Amino acid sequence: MVAGNRLISHIINGFNQGGNDTEFTAKSLVKGDHYSMLWIQKGEHKVDASVRQLRVMFDQAIRADAPVGWLVHGEGAQTFAKVAEGINPSEYMQSNNSELASVAEKSKGLEHQKVYFSNPRGVSQAKLKKLCENTGITYGIANLNPTDMG
Repeated sequence: MVAGNRLISHIINGFNQGGNDTEFTAKSLVKGDHYSMLWIQKGEHKVDASVRQLRVMFDQAIRADAPVGWLVHGEGAQTFAKVAEGINPSEYMQSNNSELASVAEKSKGLEHQKVYFSNPRGVSQAKLKKLCENTGITYGIANLNPTDMG
């Protein structure tokens, strides 16, 4: 519990420097909201199993028509890029899964998904922006630590 409280404070403080994205910080402070964490072992960011795990999470958010603020850190940008490369927004509209297709029609695909990047590694910011644009995912911001040695 203590680690969870510290982690959310770390996330909020990281994206609150200079008021970069007040929507993110305000929504993060609403009592009753929660966050989930997907930890990927070092060197496993491009592995199919890791990509599938993240893809399943995206699909679950779409099914629930849940607006999600995704925070992708470091090498996780590589996993996100692999997921985004495999997403065709029209697949949700034409899905054999009628539940998924009706949710996609109502929510217009992935527009409720907003992604933020913290020190993305292995993928350029330009590519991440383009992937978001191509899929309909909203690109939040990329917070870069100028002293990061990565």
